[in-house]
Amino acid sequence: MRNALLLYVNTIGRFNERLGKGASYIIWAICGMLFYEAMSRSIFNAPHAWTNEISSYVFWAYIFLGGGYVLFHDGHVRMDAIYMRWSPRGRAIADAATFSVVAFYLVGMIWKTSFYGYLSIIQGEIQATGIHSYVWPVRVIMVFGIILVFMEALAFFIKDIHLATRGKVLE
Repeated sequence: MRNALLLYVNTIGRFNERLGKGASYIIWAICGMLFYEAMSRSIFNAPHAWTNEISSYVFWAYIFLGGGYVLFHDGHVRMDAIYMRWSPRGRAIADAATFSVVAFYLVGMIWKTSFYGYLSIIQGEIQATGIHSYVWPVRVIMVFGIILVFMEALAFFIKDIHLATRGKVLE
């Protein structure tokens, strides 16, 4: 059982690490699009309708695909002023106790984004303004990203339970 849990924790961590590093390069695509638009608009007086819309979609992909990576590296916000004074075991107990709240929130997010993503695909939803692009790709990426955050949160929960009950880190 311990080996299966360790395999899960390590696999999810490695996947989120690789995906997060890969997704970090998306910011260069966004910068390129916005630079192109700035030059086109200011130098050539030829603005484009697509850059604003597409760059915002790419930014949403960047955010959601990086969520698991940020959680893997313990980068989400919490009250460190109090939390960091506790022992590692005390922090693990607090994190394990609050996992149900996190899980409830993430499952709700997965449920709602999946529902709206499904509707977007079925109805062929397009953006009402701009270049009238399809909305479903970004909605599918949102669902995928939230699932990865949930899976990483579950991996943290497994590690926290192990530390809280055994007094040592799951290795």
